[in-house]
Amino acid sequence: MADLNQQFVVQLKEIEREFDELNELLNSVEIMSDNVLFLYYKKRYDEISVIANKFKQLKIIEKQLIENEEILRSEEENSLISEFKEDIVALTDQKQKLITEIKQEIADSKVVCVEVAKVEVSYSNGEKENLQVLKDLLKNYANQKQASINVIKQTETSYSCEITGLNSYCDLSLLIGNNKIINQKKESLFKVSVLKLVREDYKLNEDDIHIETLKSSGAGGQHINKTESAIRIVHIPTGISVLCQDERSQKMNRERAYTQLQEKLNNYYQKKQQKELENQRKLIKNALFSTTPTCVFDFDKHKFIYTKTKKEYDISQILNGNLEIISRDII
Repeated sequence: MADLNQQFVVQLKEIEREFDELNELLNSVEIMSDNVLFLYYKKRYDEISVIANKFKQLKIIEKQLIENEEILRSEEENSLISEFKEDIVALTDQKQKLITEIKQEIADSKVVCVEVAKVEVSYSNGEKENLQVLKDLLKNYANQKQASINVIKQTETSYSCEITGLNSYCDLSLLIGNNKIINQKKESLFKVSVLKLVREDYKLNEDDIHIETLKSSGAGGQHINKTESAIRIVHIPTGISVLCQDERSQKMNRERAYTQLQEKLNNYYQKKQQKELENQRKLIKNALFSTTPTCVFDFDKHKFIYTKTKKEYDISQILNGNLEIISRDII
Protein backbone atom coordinates (compact mmCIF):
# COMPACT_ATOMS: atom_id res chain seq x y z
CA MET A 1 0.00 0.00 0.00
CA ALA A 2 2.73 2.33 -1.02
CA ASP A 3 0.23 4.93 -2.24
CA LEU A 4 -1.29 5.33 1.24
CA ASN A 5 0.00 7.44 4.11
CA GLN A 6 2.23 5.08 6.09
CA GLN A 7 1.08 6.41 9.46
CA PHE A 8 -2.49 5.64 8.38
CA VAL A 9 -1.49 2.08 7.41
CA VAL A 10 0.32 1.58 10.75
CA GLN A 11 -2.81 2.68 12.62
CA LEU A 12 -4.95 0.25 10.62
CA LYS A 13 -2.52 -2.63 11.25
CA GLU A 14 -2.65 -1.92 14.98
CA ILE A 15 -6.46 -1.95 14.90
CA GLU A 16 -6.42 -5.24 12.98
CA ARG A 17 -3.97 -6.78 15.47
CA GLU A 18 -6.14 -5.77 18.42
CA PHE A 19 -9.27 -7.02 16.64
CA ASP A 20 -7.75 -10.46 16.00
CA GLU A 21 -6.58 -10.77 19.61
CA LEU A 22 -9.98 -9.77 20.94
CA ASN A 23 -11.65 -12.26 18.62
CA GLU A 24 -9.57 -15.05 20.13
CA LEU A 25 -10.34 -13.92 23.65
CA LEU A 26 -14.08 -13.71 23.05
CA ASN A 27 -14.07 -17.30 21.78
CA SER A 28 -12.09 -18.67 24.70
CA VAL A 29 -13.88 -20.70 27.39
CA GLU A 30 -12.22 -18.70 30.15
CA ILE A 31 -13.55 -15.33 28.95
CA MET A 32 -16.99 -16.66 27.97
CA SER A 33 -17.45 -17.94 31.53
CA ASP A 34 -16.66 -14.50 33.01
CA ASN A 35 -19.56 -12.19 32.15
CA VAL A 36 -17.81 -9.00 33.30
CA LEU A 37 -14.67 -9.62 31.26
CA PHE A 38 -16.67 -10.83 28.26
CA LEU A 39 -18.75 -7.63 28.15
CA TYR A 40 -15.61 -5.52 28.56
CA TYR A 41 -13.80 -7.20 25.66
CA LYS A 42 -16.98 -7.25 23.55
CA LYS A 43 -17.32 -3.49 23.94
CA ARG A 44 -13.80 -2.96 22.60
CA TYR A 45 -14.36 -5.56 19.86
CA ASP A 46 -17.50 -3.80 18.61
CA GLU A 47 -15.68 -0.45 18.67
CA ILE A 48 -13.12 -1.50 16.06
CA SER A 49 -14.77 -4.39 14.20
CA VAL A 50 -16.04 -2.40 11.18
CA ILE A 51 -12.67 -0.71 10.61
CA ALA A 52 -10.74 -3.96 11.03
CA ASN A 53 -12.94 -5.91 8.61
CA LYS A 54 -12.83 -3.17 5.99
CA PHE A 55 -9.04 -3.11 6.30
CA LYS A 56 -8.94 -6.88 5.70
CA GLN A 57 -11.04 -6.36 2.56
CA LEU A 58 -8.71 -3.58 1.49
CA LYS A 59 -5.68 -5.90 1.77
CA ILE A 60 -7.40 -8.55 -0.38
CA ILE A 61 -8.17 -5.99 -3.09
CA GLU A 62 -4.62 -4.64 -2.92
CA LYS A 63 -3.26 -8.17 -3.42
CA GLN A 64 -5.57 -8.72 -6.42
CA LEU A 65 -4.46 -5.43 -7.93
CA ILE A 66 -0.80 -6.35 -7.64
CA GLU A 67 -1.40 -9.77 -9.20
CA ASN A 68 -3.41 -8.32 -12.09
CA GLU A 69 -0.82 -5.64 -12.78
CA GLU A 70 1.95 -8.26 -12.85
CA ILE A 71 -0.04 -10.43 -15.26
CA LEU A 72 -0.81 -7.38 -17.39
CA ARG A 73 2.88 -6.58 -17.75
CA SER A 74 3.61 -10.10 -19.02
CA GLU A 75 0.48 -10.57 -21.14
CA GLU A 76 0.79 -10.25 -24.90
CA GLU A 77 -2.74 -11.05 -26.16
CA ASN A 78 -4.69 -7.85 -26.70
CA SER A 79 -8.05 -9.39 -25.75
CA LEU A 80 -6.78 -10.43 -22.32
CA ILE A 81 -5.04 -7.09 -21.82
CA SER A 82 -8.38 -5.36 -22.21
CA GLU A 83 -10.02 -7.66 -19.64
CA PHE A 84 -7.27 -7.15 -17.08
CA LYS A 85 -7.39 -3.40 -17.55
CA GLU A 86 -11.12 -3.44 -16.85
CA ASP A 87 -10.54 -5.54 -13.71
CA ILE A 88 -7.85 -3.14 -12.53
CA VAL A 89 -10.16 -0.15 -12.98
CA ALA A 90 -12.95 -1.90 -11.06
CA LEU A 91 -10.61 -2.99 -8.25
CA THR A 92 -9.12 0.49 -8.02
CA ASP A 93 -12.61 1.95 -7.62
CA GLN A 94 -13.40 -0.60 -4.90
CA LYS A 95 -10.14 0.24 -3.16
CA GLN A 96 -10.82 3.98 -3.13
CA LYS A 97 -14.37 3.38 -1.91
CA LEU A 98 -13.09 1.25 0.98
CA ILE A 99 -10.46 3.82 1.93
CA THR A 100 -13.14 6.52 2.03
CA GLU A 101 -15.41 4.32 4.16
CA ILE A 102 -12.57 3.49 6.58
CA LYS A 103 -11.68 7.15 7.02
CA GLN A 104 -15.33 7.95 7.65
CA GLU A 105 -15.60 5.17 10.23
CA ILE A 106 -12.52 6.52 11.99
CA ALA A 107 -13.90 10.05 11.90
CA ASP A 108 -17.26 8.88 13.28
CA SER A 109 -15.76 6.90 16.18
CA LYS A 110 -12.86 9.07 17.32
CA VAL A 111 -14.66 11.86 19.20
CA VAL A 112 -15.29 11.20 22.89
CA CYS A 113 -16.61 13.27 25.76
CA VAL A 114 -14.95 12.85 29.16
CA GLU A 115 -16.87 14.03 32.22
CA VAL A 116 -15.26 14.26 35.67
CA ALA A 117 -17.25 15.05 38.82
CA LYS A 118 -16.20 15.02 42.47
CA VAL A 119 -17.87 12.54 44.83
CA GLU A 120 -18.64 13.79 48.33
CA VAL A 121 -16.22 12.27 50.84
CA SER A 122 -15.46 12.92 54.50
CA TYR A 123 -12.69 15.43 53.84
CA SER A 124 -12.23 18.15 51.28
CA ASN A 125 -8.68 19.50 51.56
CA GLY A 126 -6.80 19.25 48.31
CA GLU A 127 -9.79 18.28 46.16
CA LYS A 128 -9.20 21.18 43.78
CA GLU A 129 -5.59 20.09 43.30
CA ASN A 130 -6.65 16.48 42.86
CA LEU A 131 -9.14 17.43 40.15
CA GLN A 132 -6.22 19.10 38.38
CA VAL A 133 -4.47 15.72 38.37
CA LEU A 134 -7.17 14.26 36.13
CA LYS A 135 -7.32 17.40 33.96
CA ASP A 136 -3.56 17.21 33.40
CA LEU A 137 -3.75 13.48 32.63
CA LEU A 138 -6.34 14.10 29.89
CA LYS A 139 -4.31 16.98 28.47
CA ASN A 140 -1.13 14.88 28.46
CA TYR A 141 -2.96 11.96 26.84
CA ALA A 142 -4.17 14.23 24.04
CA ASN A 143 -0.63 15.54 23.52
CA GLN A 144 0.79 12.00 23.45
CA LYS A 145 -1.74 10.93 20.81
CA GLN A 146 -1.55 14.20 18.86
CA ALA A 147 -5.28 14.48 19.47
CA SER A 148 -7.25 17.68 19.90
CA ILE A 149 -8.85 18.55 23.24
CA ASN A 150 -11.70 21.01 23.69
CA VAL A 151 -12.77 22.02 27.21
CA ILE A 152 -16.58 22.10 27.51
CA LYS A 153 -17.03 22.98 31.17
CA GLN A 154 -14.91 23.33 34.29
CA THR A 155 -15.66 24.30 37.88
CA GLU A 156 -13.86 23.70 41.18
CA THR A 157 -15.47 20.27 41.45
CA SER A 158 -16.12 19.16 37.86
CA TYR A 159 -14.58 19.09 34.40
CA SER A 160 -15.70 17.95 30.95
CA CYS A 161 -13.97 17.96 27.58
CA GLU A 162 -14.08 16.50 24.09
CA ILE A 163 -11.05 14.62 22.78
CA THR A 164 -10.69 13.81 19.10
CA GLY A 165 -8.20 11.11 18.16
CA LEU A 166 -8.02 7.58 16.78
CA ASN A 167 -8.72 4.90 19.43
CA SER A 168 -9.40 7.60 22.03
CA TYR A 169 -12.45 5.78 23.33
CA CYS A 170 -10.62 2.48 23.74
CA ASP A 171 -7.91 4.14 25.83
CA LEU A 172 -9.98 6.61 27.82
CA SER A 173 -12.75 4.11 28.62
CA LEU A 174 -10.25 2.54 31.05
CA LEU A 175 -10.95 5.48 33.38
CA ILE A 176 -14.73 4.89 33.52
CA GLY A 177 -15.89 4.59 37.12
CA ASN A 178 -14.61 6.01 40.39
CA ASN A 179 -11.08 7.37 40.37
CA LYS A 180 -9.50 7.64 43.82
CA ILE A 181 -6.63 10.06 44.38
CA ILE A 182 -4.50 9.66 47.51
CA ASN A 183 -2.17 12.51 48.36
CA GLN A 184 -0.53 13.13 51.75
CA LYS A 185 -2.84 10.55 53.34
CA LYS A 186 -5.90 12.45 52.16
CA GLU A 187 -8.30 11.08 49.57
CA SER A 188 -10.59 12.46 46.89
CA LEU A 189 -12.99 10.46 44.77
CA PHE A 190 -14.12 11.45 41.27
CA LYS A 191 -16.66 9.83 38.96
CA VAL A 192 -15.38 9.61 35.38
CA SER A 193 -17.69 9.03 32.40
CA VAL A 194 -16.44 8.50 28.85
CA LEU A 195 -19.02 8.73 26.06
CA LYS A 196 -18.71 8.23 22.31
CA LEU A 197 -20.00 11.19 20.35
CA VAL A 198 -21.57 10.97 16.90
CA ARG A 199 -22.32 13.48 14.14
CA GLU A 200 -24.98 16.05 14.96
CA ASP A 201 -26.28 16.61 11.45
CA TYR A 202 -27.36 14.31 8.65
CA LYS A 203 -26.70 15.28 5.06
CA LEU A 204 -29.33 14.28 2.52
CA ASN A 205 -28.23 11.57 0.13
CA GLU A 206 -30.13 11.44 -3.18
CA ASP A 207 -29.99 7.64 -3.13
CA ASP A 208 -31.96 7.64 0.14
CA ILE A 209 -34.97 9.64 -1.03
CA HIS A 210 -38.03 9.05 -3.20
CA ILE A 211 -39.71 12.05 -4.85
CA GLU A 212 -43.32 12.16 -6.02
CA THR A 213 -45.19 14.91 -7.90
CA LEU A 214 -48.93 15.29 -7.45
CA LYS A 215 -51.73 17.76 -7.88
CA SER A 216 -52.13 20.32 -5.14
CA SER A 217 -55.33 20.31 -3.11
CA GLY A 218 -57.19 22.97 -1.18
CA ALA A 219 -58.04 26.59 -1.87
CA GLY A 220 -56.23 28.49 -4.56
CA GLY A 221 -58.24 28.34 -7.77
CA GLN A 222 -58.10 26.16 -10.86
CA HIS A 223 -54.30 26.27 -11.08
CA ILE A 224 -53.91 24.26 -7.90
CA ASN A 225 -56.14 21.43 -9.08
CA LYS A 226 -54.85 21.10 -12.64
CA THR A 227 -51.05 21.15 -12.32
CA GLU A 228 -48.80 18.67 -10.52
CA SER A 229 -46.95 21.34 -8.59
CA ALA A 230 -47.05 19.58 -5.21
CA ILE A 231 -43.98 17.63 -4.08
CA ARG A 232 -43.73 14.76 -1.62
CA ILE A 233 -40.27 13.56 -0.58
CA VAL A 234 -39.84 10.35 1.40
CA HIS A 235 -36.61 9.53 3.22
CA ILE A 236 -36.45 5.77 2.69
CA PRO A 237 -34.18 4.73 5.64
CA THR A 238 -36.35 6.46 8.26
CA GLY A 239 -39.73 6.69 6.53
CA ILE A 240 -39.87 10.42 7.24
CA SER A 241 -41.82 12.33 4.58
CA VAL A 242 -42.81 15.90 3.78
CA LEU A 243 -45.46 17.31 1.44
CA CYS A 244 -45.20 20.82 0.03
CA GLN A 245 -47.99 22.31 -2.07
CA ASP A 246 -48.30 25.93 -0.90
CA GLU A 247 -46.14 27.40 -3.69
CA ARG A 248 -47.44 27.82 -7.24
CA SER A 249 -44.40 26.27 -8.93
CA GLN A 250 -43.06 22.74 -8.60
CA LYS A 251 -39.51 24.10 -8.27
CA MET A 252 -40.38 26.25 -5.26
CA ASN A 253 -42.28 23.40 -3.59
CA ARG A 254 -39.32 21.10 -4.18
CA GLU A 255 -36.89 23.54 -2.55
CA ARG A 256 -39.17 24.00 0.44
CA ALA A 257 -39.66 20.22 0.73
CA TYR A 258 -35.89 19.65 0.80
CA THR A 259 -35.48 22.26 3.53
CA GLN A 260 -38.28 20.83 5.65
CA LEU A 261 -37.00 17.27 5.23
CA GLN A 262 -33.49 18.31 6.28
CA GLU A 263 -34.90 19.96 9.41
CA LYS A 264 -36.92 16.85 10.27
CA LEU A 265 -33.91 14.59 9.74
CA ASN A 266 -31.66 16.80 11.90
CA ASN A 267 -34.26 16.62 14.66
CA TYR A 268 -34.64 12.84 14.22
CA TYR A 269 -30.90 12.14 14.39
CA GLN A 270 -30.33 14.53 17.28
CA LYS A 271 -32.97 12.65 19.29
CA LYS A 272 -31.37 9.39 18.24
CA GLN A 273 -27.97 10.65 19.39
CA GLN A 274 -29.40 11.71 22.75
CA LYS A 275 -30.92 8.25 23.13
CA GLU A 276 -27.55 6.70 22.33
CA LEU A 277 -25.87 8.82 25.00
CA GLU A 278 -28.55 7.78 27.50
CA ASN A 279 -27.90 4.13 26.65
CA GLN A 280 -24.17 4.63 27.14
CA ARG A 281 -24.81 6.21 30.54
CA LYS A 282 -26.94 3.22 31.56
CA LEU A 283 -24.15 0.83 30.57
CA ILE A 284 -21.60 2.57 32.80
CA LYS A 285 -24.01 3.24 35.67
CA ASN A 286 -22.80 0.24 37.71
CA ALA A 287 -19.18 1.31 37.38
CA LEU A 288 -19.97 4.85 38.51
CA PHE A 289 -21.84 3.69 41.61
CA SER A 290 -19.52 0.84 42.51
CA THR A 291 -17.86 0.99 45.91
CA THR A 292 -14.63 -0.26 44.33
CA PRO A 293 -12.68 2.43 42.46
CA THR A 294 -11.59 1.63 38.92
CA CYS A 295 -8.35 3.58 39.22
CA VAL A 296 -6.27 4.54 42.25
CA PHE A 297 -3.70 7.33 41.99
CA ASP A 298 -1.54 6.85 45.08
CA PHE A 299 0.95 9.70 45.25
CA ASP A 300 2.14 8.64 48.70
CA LYS A 301 3.40 5.30 47.31
CA HIS A 302 4.08 6.74 43.84
CA LYS A 303 1.99 4.11 42.10
CA PHE A 304 -1.16 3.78 39.98
CA ILE A 305 -3.43 0.77 40.47
CA TYR A 306 -5.89 -0.46 37.85
CA THR A 307 -8.20 -2.50 40.04
CA LYS A 308 -9.84 -4.57 37.29
CA THR A 309 -6.55 -6.36 36.68
CA LYS A 310 -5.01 -5.57 40.10
CA LYS A 311 -1.89 -4.38 38.29
CA GLU A 312 0.31 -1.52 39.45
CA TYR A 313 2.21 1.06 37.39
CA ASP A 314 4.60 3.91 37.93
CA ILE A 315 2.22 6.81 38.53
CA SER A 316 4.34 9.21 36.45
CA GLN A 317 3.80 7.04 33.34
CA ILE A 318 0.03 7.24 33.69
CA LEU A 319 0.03 10.94 34.50
CA ASN A 320 2.01 11.53 31.31
CA GLY A 321 -0.92 10.11 29.40
CA ASN A 322 0.45 6.63 28.62
CA LEU A 323 -2.87 4.81 29.06
CA GLU A 324 -2.02 2.33 26.31
CA ILE A 325 0.27 0.43 28.72
CA ILE A 326 -2.87 -0.57 30.65
CA SER A 327 -4.60 -1.61 27.41
CA ARG A 328 -1.68 -3.85 26.44
CA ASP A 329 -1.82 -5.65 29.80
CA ILE A 330 -5.58 -6.19 29.50
CA ILE A 331 -5.34 -7.60 25.99
